[in-house]
Amino acid sequence: MNEIVNISLDYLIHHPGNPRKEIGDIEELTESVKTQGVMQNLTIIPVNYWESEVSETQEDEILDKISDVTLGLSQRETQILFYILIGNRRFEAAKAAGLESVPCRIVTNMSKDEQVGLMLLENIQRADLTVPEQARGFQMMIDLGATVESLSADTGFSPATIYHRLNIAKLDEELVDEAIINHQLTLSEFAELEKVEDIEERNHILKTFPGNIKYGVSKAIEDKKQKEWQRDLFFKIRKEHLLEEKPDSIKTWEDGVEMIVSLNVGDEVDISVFPDTRIYYTTSWQGLGFYYVDEEKQKEIKAKRDIETAEQKQRQEKIKALKDDEEKIKTEIERYVRYLIKEPVILDDRGAMESIWREMVNYEYGFSVDADDICNYMDDTEDEEAKTRVAKIPVPVQMLVTLYDTLRYGEFHMYGGHYYEKKMDDLDYLVSIMKDYFGFEWDKKTEKVYKSLINGTHSGYAR
Repeated sequence: MNEIVNISLDYLIHHPGNPRKEIGDIEELTESVKTQGVMQNLTIIPVNYWESEVSETQEDEILDKISDVTLGLSQRETQILFYILIGNRRFEAAKAAGLESVPCRIVTNMSKDEQVGLMLLENIQRADLTVPEQARGFQMMIDLGATVESLSADTGFSPATIYHRLNIAKLDEELVDEAIINHQLTLSEFAELEKVEDIEERNHILKTFPGNIKYGVSKAIEDKKQKEWQRDLFFKIRKEHLLEEKPDSIKTWEDGVEMIVSLNVGDEVDISVFPDTRIYYTTSWQGLGFYYVDEEKQKEIKAKRDIETAEQKQRQEKIKALKDDEEKIKTEIERYVRYLIKEPVILDDRGAMESIWREMVNYEYGFSVDADDICNYMDDTEDEEAKTRVAKIPVPVQMLVTLYDTLRYGEFHMYGGHYYEKKMDDLDYLVSIMKDYFGFEWDKKTEKVYKSLINGTHSGYAR
């Protein structure tokens, strides 16, 4: 079958086992074929030799069909197809150039392994073959029974180069292709990955750090070193102690937790420094921390915390009582202000105005009031005549409402229940004006509460 014959392109298809998946740029080759034709023959094989074992009877039938093909019968008549073993680029260039047939050498009786081996050796040395394709080609040859030494002899590649390519073939194909296309990974960077033994870890680095392989490898090596150090360390400690990871419920800065030792990766540990109790550990990027719970200290902290909790609860109760009493005072004053709006009582018009004005001028927090604000102290604020009614309220009463309306906002004590001297002075001045010029009086019980607030003796104040 060494005779070269012209075979119609209709008979030819690409071999499914060809390691070369990309045809590449054939524009220049197509132009050459147009002017000079196909100068080198293709090598082809009937598809039957790939799809299944061929018996002697079947082989005779195939040879008869091959004879019919060489005589020029059509593919429809002969019902045979050929896989291209060598010459895929020439085949595509011939189609692009518009040729109807190409020179071919037909081979038969080749096993699958022999077919793949022939295609690999033909393609593996091509300059335009990509590194992944070359790597996968070498791996396929190894799978077919070749050795690194035999591949080196057949292809001219050094054993070291073949080993590097075989390591690339072990990686995830998609990750390799993506790294080369998107990050222009070099052969030296692929070789850097070989410092990591585990293939899955190499794939992880390729996926996670495609733009910085050296860092990814360094990190993987350090992580492995830390895991091995930690494993050996834990084995050593567990022989004498109960060891477990510190739960979040146990804090390292409270709850009686004491640090035993902090270790960096690679440090040795002296077991004798560990107390005879349960040991907890924490991990970080730089090493391990070991802790134990001091039960006596834990009891002291709990007792102290219980006292603080009880004191805090008591303090909150006192502040609540302080707020309640302040609200009582506000309620009583507001009740009388509303009464004055309805039934104005002024003992000294001019004196009241001067006193209220003096306090308003000296008041540091500012004030702002209009007829709507005064209306809020009327029971029938929806009355459309409310503003007209405000105008009829004596000016000293309007001024008193203005002063109280400014003073009533916020609490009469400072944060934490502390005495608020400025606020108490203003409140006392307001009450004195109400007493001197508007006939206001406390009942005895409320007056006692009021005085305790003013003079700072109320039990709710923080000491």
